[in-house]
Amino acid sequence: MSGAVRRLNLPGARVYTDQRARDPLGFALPPPERRRYHLLAIARPSRDPSFLPAGWSGLGFNDDPSPAPFELGPVEIRGLFVHVFDGETIDLLLQRLDTVSDFIAYLSSRAATLCSGNGFRFMLWQRLSLP
Repeated sequence: MSGAVRRLNLPGARVYTDQRARDPLGFALPPPERRRYHLLAIARPSRDPSFLPAGWSGLGFNDDPSPAPFELGPVEIRGLFVHVFDGETIDLLLQRLDTVSDFIAYLSSRAATLCSGNGFRFMLWQRLSLP
């Protein structure tokens, strides 16, 4: 992700919609100083995205250091918050937040809340609050 952010910040950066970099994005990117990035990582417990192993309870968030398995604290790359979701949660989000503006508003609010340092600890899938 760090390399992608660095590359996107270059003047004249190009984004393509295909793997072979032949089909450019249908519009120009704003100048680097006006670009906003929302970084996402999806963690699935299996190579098969539809398979959930027995006992998988999802990922948790804990802003205090914790030795508990499957609990994450804040993750940043180049000073940007990285949203880490498990497969079930991102599937639910994409079903419910069906416009870009809704999804971006959710990510912005989520980052502000999780970076506030107010002692958040929860299982991501249990506390998901959607409209």
